[in-house]
Amino acid sequence: MGDYQLRMGQARQAVASYFRALDLDPDHGPTHAGLARAWLELGQLDEVEVHLDAAAAAGEDVVEWRARLAWRRGVVAAYFFARHGNKLITAILVNQPAIVAVSTG
Repeated sequence: MGDYQLRMGQARQAVASYFRALDLDPDHGPTHAGLARAWLELGQLDEVEVHLDAAAAAGEDVVEWRARLAWRRGVVAAYFFARHGNKLITAILVNQPAIVAVSTG
């Protein structure tokens, strides 16, 4: 339910749904990841970090969301790696909308 609410732009309602889900399974990684996305939408950046940590501890891939969190916190550059098939992608995102550098190799 929280994922649907978040897609529909109802982040506050999504937060409530995710917390109800965590009452049933406090260590559920996808629920923590969804909650982090909802908090990011609401600008509650400290809460985002708490739930990204919990999602990562449960085995979720949160690299993209950590980069988004860094971006929202105004980090001058966010640097991350991701895998696409057998290629390693390195990206540097700079807080200038027109500047995005990506290299593959």
